[in-house]
Amino acid sequence: MDDNALARQFTAASLLRFALPNIVMMVFLSLYTIVDGIFISRYVGTLALSAVNMSYPLDCLEMAVGIMLATGGSAVIAREMGEGDSRTARQNLTCITVVCLGCGIAFAVLGNLFLDPILRLLGTSPAQFALCREYTRILMVFAPAFFLQTAFQVFFVTAGRPGLGLGMTMAGGMANILLDWLFMGPLGWGIRGAAVATVIGYCVPTAGGIVFFLWNRKGSLCFTAFRPDWNMLWSACGNGASEMVSNIASAVTTFLFNLIFLRY
Repeated sequence: MDDNALARQFTAASLLRFALPNIVMMVFLSLYTIVDGIFISRYVGTLALSAVNMSYPLDCLEMAVGIMLATGGSAVIAREMGEGDSRTARQNLTCITVVCLGCGIAFAVLGNLFLDPILRLLGTSPAQFALCREYTRILMVFAPAFFLQTAFQVFFVTAGRPGLGLGMTMAGGMANILLDWLFMGPLGWGIRGAAVATVIGYCVPTAGGIVFFLWNRKGSLCFTAFRPDWNMLWSACGNGASEMVSNIASAVTTFLFNLIFLRY
């Protein structure tokens, strides 16, 4: 019998205990993004910090697509687990993960091919351009890892392992923070060091998620052979549309802020 961690009676206290790791995870993600900015401004300078911020709408767009697939897909998968159809849930988990990987590859290829016009479209000034380009190019190369870490953070909760998701996020965040200091401080890599530290932070929860879902054969969710289910993917996109819109709103807000800020 499958070990479905969601198939139990929840009380207010047990629900809070179940949700708390996810809450802490979101707070931690915000904190280490702030620490990123502190290291960049301290070791590279305020111009580098403003250059990094110019590409932030592109990050929000990636997050919008990834979170749409992850949250919408997790709702579909959780419903199938509740119906006792673990086989379909596993197939759909694998399908959505492969789609996230494909989206990440598309962003990596197209983002690097059209990076210069994208940065100009985002309003990057000549003074910021070289720094922004160097930083963003590295992040674009590792877009597949960004998409997968976004998906796995949600799927850990669906699999009933929010604590594991928190641990992976904290490990990635600590790696990012420590490597920020190492690469930009003692090694003097500048803005390139910030980008490399960030993508290594992506890779830690990505690698953990791949290992977990490959080997979690006794649990209710793991990778398995699948066939593409276009109706399921359409339903997942519909379920996750609100989260996508929220992240697109953040991208537009940051873009407009950057344009206004540069005028001053």
